[in-house]
Amino acid sequence: MAFLFIIIGGIQILTAYGNDEKITNAKKTIQYAIVGLLIALLSYAIVSIIGGLNIGQNPNQTQTAEEGFGDEGLTEEELAEKQETQKEIEEKVESGDLAPGSEDLTKEEMEELLD
Repeated sequence: MAFLFIIIGGIQILTAYGNDEKITNAKKTIQYAIVGLLIALLSYAIVSIIGGLNIGQNPNQTQTAEEGFGDEGLTEEELAEKQETQKEIEEKVESGDLAPGSEDLTKEEMEELLD
C-alpha cells in the first residue's frame, strides 16, 4: 500500500507543472507513505522478535505435534522414555494383553502392567 502512495506522490509531482502547492502536497504524500512503510516494517520486526522469545518455557522442552500435549517440562530423555512406554502399551492393547482405555494410566501403573 505504501508503494502505491509513493507512486501516486511521484505522479503528482510529475503532473504539478511547477505549482508549488501541488509539489508540496505530493512530497507530503511520499513522506507519509515512507513513514507508514517504516512503521509497518518495525512492527513486523518487533512482533517477530517477541514471538521468538521463549518466555515462560522450559528451554529443555522439545515437543512436536506428533508427540501431543501434556509433555511440558520433560527432557528429551524423559520424552523418549514416555513414547517408548506408550508404544509398548499400544502393542499390548493390540495383542489383547491390555484392555482398551488403559493408555491413560499413570507411569507407575504402566510400568507395573509391562512387568
